[in-house]
Amino acid sequence: MPTGTDAPKPVDSDILAELKRLQRLATLGLLTGSLAHEFNNLFTTILNSAELGLADEDPARKDRALERIRRAAERAARLSQTVLGLARGESDPEARESCVPAEVVEDVASLLHKELKAQDIHLELDLHRTPPVPLSAAELQHVLLNLMINACHAMPKGGVLTVRVAAFRKDKQIEVSVCDTGTGIPSRNLKKIFEPFFSTKRGSEEGGTGLGLAFCREIVVAAGGRIRVESRVGQGTRFTIRLPAVRRSRRRVA
Repeated sequence: MPTGTDAPKPVDSDILAELKRLQRLATLGLLTGSLAHEFNNLFTTILNSAELGLADEDPARKDRALERIRRAAERAARLSQTVLGLARGESDPEARESCVPAEVVEDVASLLHKELKAQDIHLELDLHRTPPVPLSAAELQHVLLNLMINACHAMPKGGVLTVRVAAFRKDKQIEVSVCDTGTGIPSRNLKKIFEPFFSTKRGSEEGGTGLGLAFCREIVVAAGGRIRVESRVGQGTRFTIRLPAVRRSRRRVA
């Protein structure tokens, strides 16, 4: 399938940087409702577990309450990093080296849960545990959010959104795919889909700047990967990302 590898039109670097920032903020704005809902659920879990743990004298039940608090707090911390990463365009330097795709997909799925339900879109996850990839969690989140939000726009009457993560041992690569059952993309547009300022969206509600997919491709290629698209009008679209696996070095004990 065509991958949109045509040379992009030159754009002033300062203008492009500002457009990237606005694109990130626009994506973050779409998630405001889901983020508030998710944080509310987590804080409710933390407060209820704390009250139960304080009121219960049984050590085992106290430990279970503390474990629920720990899991909820870790989830809240990951969501906070997602928000900061989208706002700044970067993640915590200590966590920037790599991320595990399946974990990032689960985080993004939680963020989009409210929107998917409202639009009658069924989400199917096929996630396999894989080695990490050379992207920060914030970078992969940005890519997945763009692809999954685009998929939602392509299914205005509902449908199925499938996200898969798998490893290929032979070539030591990780594959992440986002597939929808939406309206599809005409073949004449596939060559242009990753070009800056090209957009297939129409109308004031869904009209895009045509920068989302261009930035996604930039992130993936910079990490040594590639992204391609397959689509049939009336049947749906599949975006497939291939990234090299990262080997974590083992620490030697003196």
